[in-house]
Amino acid sequence: MNGGARMAKWVGKWILQIPIYLVTSYVIQVLIGSCYRLLVKAGADVPPNFLMEHFLWVALIGGFIAGVVGIVVFQAMLLLPIHFVSDYDSPWKRPQAWTWVLPSCWMVFGIIAWFGSRGHHSVLDVYGGVHGPSMLATFFGSGCSLGSDDFHAIVLGSCMKQTTFTHPWLGTLGFSAAAFFPLARFVRASPTEDARDSNHEVQVVR
Repeated sequence: MNGGARMAKWVGKWILQIPIYLVTSYVIQVLIGSCYRLLVKAGADVPPNFLMEHFLWVALIGGFIAGVVGIVVFQAMLLLPIHFVSDYDSPWKRPQAWTWVLPSCWMVFGIIAWFGSRGHHSVLDVYGGVHGPSMLATFFGSGCSLGSDDFHAIVLGSCMKQTTFTHPWLGTLGFSAAAFFPLARFVRASPTEDARDSNHEVQVVR
């Protein structure tokens, strides 16, 4: 396989990481939410809105877990056979390690749009001041606080921006970081490769 074909194959796998992340991270976060609700119903001493108020941390942790077990979950949902082999490639060569690139561009767009909507470009906007919530508070605040006195303003303000921009960005950061987790990789063997099993050729899904 020449260099161009290898690059095209790598880019195809890289693009595939986004739907894999979306599906698997959703499943993981639903499981986290279900476990938390069971704890609340069981009488555990935990705040009922804790996950909502810290949903950015949930996105980061859920993305990491999805990155570790995401391939297994994805292939199991599609009823594909799973084989366990070791992959000694550098983590930086795996498409999964670069899943954060597109969401980072989306995050930068959100920040630029936020600055543009302010009508001025004061350095105080980054850290807060007389013009309202700072950029850090808007995109990296304490999440959606359901107990706030002005919930409507929060939903239309920082909560929506964190949901739209910060949440997917942090989730893909965790998903990409999982590529460096020291686990063997899961692969799916195609029929052609099964015919050449004596040569142990497999198609690695990263």
